[in-house]
Amino acid sequence: MVQLRDLETHDAMPGVTLGDVGPKIGFNNVDNGYCSFNRVRIPRLNMGMRFATVTREGKYVKNSDVPQEVLYFTMLQTRMVFIRSAGVNLAKACTISIRYSAVRQQGYDANYPKSKEELSVLDYQTQQYRLFPLLAAAYAIVLTGNRVDDFSAALSEQMKSGEVSLLSVGHVMSCGLKVLTTDLATAGIETARRACGGHGYLLSSGLPILLGDAAQTVTTEGDNLVLSIQTARALLKILASYKKTGKVPEPMAFLGNIDKLPNATPRTQKQWLEPQNYVAAFEQRFLYQLRSYVQKISTESSATVGLQNNSMDTLKLTNSYANLVLVKTFAEAVQAPSTLTSEFLSSPAILNVVRLLCHLFALTQLEATAGEFMESGCVFPSEMPIIRANIEELLKLIRPHAVTLVDGFNFSDHTLNSTLGRYDGNVYEALYESAQHDPLNHSSDKVALHELLR
Repeated sequence: MVQLRDLETHDAMPGVTLGDVGPKIGFNNVDNGYCSFNRVRIPRLNMGMRFATVTREGKYVKNSDVPQEVLYFTMLQTRMVFIRSAGVNLAKACTISIRYSAVRQQGYDANYPKSKEELSVLDYQTQQYRLFPLLAAAYAIVLTGNRVDDFSAALSEQMKSGEVSLLSVGHVMSCGLKVLTTDLATAGIETARRACGGHGYLLSSGLPILLGDAAQTVTTEGDNLVLSIQTARALLKILASYKKTGKVPEPMAFLGNIDKLPNATPRTQKQWLEPQNYVAAFEQRFLYQLRSYVQKISTESSATVGLQNNSMDTLKLTNSYANLVLVKTFAEAVQAPSTLTSEFLSSPAILNVVRLLCHLFALTQLEATAGEFMESGCVFPSEMPIIRANIEELLKLIRPHAVTLVDGFNFSDHTLNSTLGRYDGNVYEALYESAQHDPLNHSSDKVALHELLR
C-alpha cells in the first residue's frame, strides 16, 4: 500500500508524479493514468507478502511451495469477469440491432408480388444470417460466464483453505475463454453495427460506444494473442499430468479421450441437430489439434522453445478449446438447465426456443472453421451441405422469436442508451429527437459564414 496524495490538499505526495494517459477510443468513463516515484520509501509492512516477500536487503523471494498461478490470481479472476461481460456487451448489441431490424422496412416480398406491404429488414435471410448467430453466441457466452462465475467462487473458497488443485484449470479456462469470447463479442458488435446501415454509424445508436468499450477487452489483462500462448502452455501441463497420473480435473474430463480416433461415420441432417453429435465433433477437433501440437513441439529441444517456435498454432488451439467449452456448456444448459444459474431456462416453452439457438451457435461456429473439422476427420465434406441446410432452417424457426429473445435480456432503455434499440419501437421519433439536441441545430450564429467565407 502506497499513499499517493495528501489527505488534506489532495496534491501528489513528495516524490510522486501522477497523470492521465489521455483520451482513448472507448471506456473513457474510467481513467487510466501513470505514476512514477522518485526516492519514495515504501515500508516493508505496507507490502502484501503472503505468497512472496522482499527481504530487508531488497531481494524478491517467492515462496517455493506456491504455484505460479497464485501470484496472479487477481488477474485470473478479472479475466473470468471479462467472459460474462463479453456476452452482456454482445447481447446489448444484438438487442439494438434486432429491434431496429424488426422496425425498419425496406423492399417487398418476392414470394408475394401483389403485396404492397414492405418487408421488415429482419425478414431477409441475409440479415438473419448476420444477426441470429450473434444472438446465439451472446446466449452461449452469458451461460458459460455463469458457469465460470460459479467456478471462480469455488476456486476462491478453495484458495482460502490452502488448496490449489484447481488453479491450473482456472488458468487455462480464464485465458482460453477470455481470448475467444472477447474476440467474438468485439467482432460481433461491429457486425451488428453494420447491420443497422447508416444509422448504426450514429453515436446515438449506442453501437459505436459499445464497440469502443468492448475493444479494450481484447488487450486488457493480457493481449489475446499472448494469452493464447499461455493457454497452450497450460493445456500441455494438464495433459502431461494426466499422462503421468491418469487423473484429470472434472472440467477437463474430455482430455481422457485424447487417444481416441474421430467418429468415421457421416451423420444425417437430423443427427446434426442432436447436441451429443456436434459436441463430439468439437471435442474431436480439439483433441486432434492438441495431439498434433504436442507432436510438433516434441521435436524441439524443450517445451519452451517449442512454444516459441510454433506460436502460430496456439491461437487456433486456444479457440478450438474455448469453442468446445462454449458449445458443451450451452448444450448442457439446454438439456439440464438446473446445472446452471439460469432462471430464464426454467420454462419448457422458453427452453425449446433457446435450444434452437444452441444448435445454431454450434453449427455456425463449425461452418466458420469447417476446414479444421474436415482436417481432423470428424466431419466429412459431404456433411457440409446438410449442416448449411440446418442453419437455413434454424434461421426460419428463430425469426418469430427473435425480438422476444433479446427482450429476455431485460435491458432497460436507460441501460442501452440507444435511439435504435428502444423497447417501444419508436426508432424514427427517437432519431429525430436526438438530432434536436445537436448544438448546430440551435445555433443562430453563422460561424462558418463569418469565420471562413468573409
